[in-house]
Amino acid sequence: DGSSPPEPLLDEGQPADSSRVVASFRSNPTTGLDLWVRKGNQPLQPFLRTEASEAAPTVSPDERWIAYVSDESGQYEIYVRPYPVREGKWPVSTDGGEEPIWSRDGKEIFYRNGQKWMAASVRLKPEFSADKPKLLFEGPYVNVAGKSYAVTKNGQRFLVLEPVEKEIEPVSYLNIVFNW
Repeated sequence: DGSSPPEPLLDEGQPADSSRVVASFRSNPTTGLDLWVRKGNQPLQPFLRTEASEAAPTVSPDERWIAYVSDESGQYEIYVRPYPVREGKWPVSTDGGEEPIWSRDGKEIFYRNGQKWMAASVRLKPEFSADKPKLLFEGPYVNVAGKSYAVTKNGQRFLVLEPVEKEIEPVSYLNIVFNW
């Protein structure tokens, strides 16, 4: 409501408001992009540091799994690892992927592969497993840094950015009003 000043969510030493797990990534000159996590008011901790770049982490609804993007195969793909334990890794995408988002119920992972939006059904118990991804839809939608789409709570609708089709005409005049 604007009644208090903003506080950084992931800066070291700042308290979090709940016990929720928050994942992010940071750039490292030696290892490239690495995954970091924070649970509640605990300090930010490294989660995954490898020679590959890992980015775009997203925590499962039950907070036991982290889906992320890695270029370890030579192209960006979606992988899942357990949290807080780091042992084990499962591929989700099969032909490239970025921008993973968990479904609200944790039964699917949505992701983008270029101009295609994909979904992979997943099972979280007793161990993680993912079905072969299926194409949901495709189109010439805009890709921006971070997440370039959103999914409704029920997982049935997607909000995507359409490209601007008409050319913007240059401004040929400017009106200035003084002493308004």
